[in-house]
Amino acid sequence: MKIIVKGNNGERIELKKDNILNYDENEMYLKYKKSLLNHQLFKYKAEYDKVIKKIEEKNTLFDMKTILENMEDNIKNLNLDKNVVENVLNNLTNQRNKVNNKIKNYLSTNNNYLNYFYDIIDKYAIELEIKQFINKDHSIVLTSKLKGYSGKILAQLAFVFKLAYLKTIEEKFGIKLPFIIDSPRTSEMKEDAAIDMMNILQRDFQGYQIIVASVYDNFGDIKMNKIILETGVID
Repeated sequence: MKIIVKGNNGERIELKKDNILNYDENEMYLKYKKSLLNHQLFKYKAEYDKVIKKIEEKNTLFDMKTILENMEDNIKNLNLDKNVVENVLNNLTNQRNKVNNKIKNYLSTNNNYLNYFYDIIDKYAIELEIKQFINKDHSIVLTSKLKGYSGKILAQLAFVFKLAYLKTIEEKFGIKLPFIIDSPRTSEMKEDAAIDMMNILQRDFQGYQIIVASVYDNFGDIKMNKIILETGVID
């Protein structure tokens, strides 16, 4: 470190190993102290690893493989006839499908609002050129399988369903509910397709409060009140 001290006669003395008293002993002591600290650190790390292992064991609530193996063993011990089990399952599945079909038929027969709902879906599906993905019968109204589609088609199908909900509620109760559209340009959606959707809202949904959350600000000639979040919703 080039440390220099003043001697008794004012001379300048540079500190070195050979002129520092007890240098070797102090160095040995420091090395010993370092080895003790390293040993303590090793012990703490071992304890830390034990704690982490216990936490990981507790986070694993059960061994799925073991449970499945036990279930398989228990089923084997029941001496069930495979064909009998398959027949029972098939019968139950058929009964469930029949009940579901009865419910759909009951709801869709002579139900003016479901017919109204379907007509709106059909109208906007034709305009957005996704009519081929809509069932010809009214059962599409009661579908729960939109997730079978993806990308642009899923986004547009969900859009026309929401429009049908809005119009049907307005028809039934005279209420115009707010409508939130999240990221209309995602899901492989090109600019032209998103503008087509916005044009429908501007044309047919006057008086509705429509909120569009998007990183894009260009939707053709549609006029919007913009709220720009510089730092996000939560700062």
